[in-house]
Amino acid sequence: MSKIKKNTAYSFDISFIAVATNRMMTSPTLAAGDVLVKLDDGNFANITTLPTVSANNSYVYKVGLSADETNATNKVTVLLRDASGNEWLEQLYCFDVEENTLDDVVVDGIDANIISIDGDTEAASNLRISSRSIVSGAIVSGTNTTTSFKTNLTSSVDDFYGDADGGSVCVFTTGALKGQGIRVNGFNGTTKYITVESAYTGVPQVGDEFMMIGRIEVAS
Repeated sequence: MSKIKKNTAYSFDISFIAVATNRMMTSPTLAAGDVLVKLDDGNFANITTLPTVSANNSYVYKVGLSADETNATNKVTVLLRDASGNEWLEQLYCFDVEENTLDDVVVDGIDANIISIDGDTEAASNLRISSRSIVSGAIVSGTNTTTSFKTNLTSSVDDFYGDADGGSVCVFTTGALKGQGIRVNGFNGTTKYITVESAYTGVPQVGDEFMMIGRIEVAS
């Protein structure tokens, strides 16, 4: 099942299969009621905009969902049926809905996507390389704050994940801080406390999971 972002327009390509020939067809008849959208366990409703043919291939049609049509908690379902005839076969598509995707990870206050970081494509490439080493962890009980917290990380080496000269980015993947990422500038190999260079918007809670992504060097 594919994943889409909540409250964000999304499109995907399909082809219509003729009932008579069981082959892809061009110029299918489309009318209101032929394409329906359902959010979570709600009722099906007509899609806002019917599919449109691709400019490059007459067999390919683009189904476009508006932001309102992805405003689900868990799942969006799209049903295609020839409501007024029997020209083409029915199709059903289901999508998991996520609050955040990779494009939404915030690194030290800079919005990051897979193309560039703060408009810098070289920085994105460097992050991709460093991200080949990813370690997951979770918050455990301790004297946790917005800048220092105890983890279940296993390394016994001080500053293994980061120091004043550079560090991994600690990105939360669950909990209230999900999607927030800040550079690590200290790790105690005995107590397993991480410190970060700036504050998260709240104190991480026991059980919150995170990823330690790569290592970013700080220029001298």
